[in-house]
Amino acid sequence: MFTVDPKGIGILLKGPLLDVIWTTITAFIGIAALAGGVENWFLKKATFYERIMLIIAGLALVYPEPLYDLVGFGLLAAVIVLQKLRREEPAFFTGAR
Repeated sequence: MFTVDPKGIGILLKGPLLDVIWTTITAFIGIAALAGGVENWFLKKATFYERIMLIIAGLALVYPEPLYDLVGFGLLAAVIVLQKLRREEPAFFTGAR
């Protein structure tokens, strides 16, 4: 469990205030990314590769290490950019103009 790591003790609201805030925020964002990967939906329906990136980002953000935070935020940012740039095709064609 990540609370075994001395840096992860912040999730238990113990330790320096900045560590508690940073650990709580990154854990929250990590769980949101993990949920998006598992549920196949973040800002919009995720592709297979976006799902993999979200799951890895979520797991990286939950572990309290600066390098993993960078990896997690980088992957999460990439998914957001990919989803913002991707056009969704209409689910059906109504024939109306």
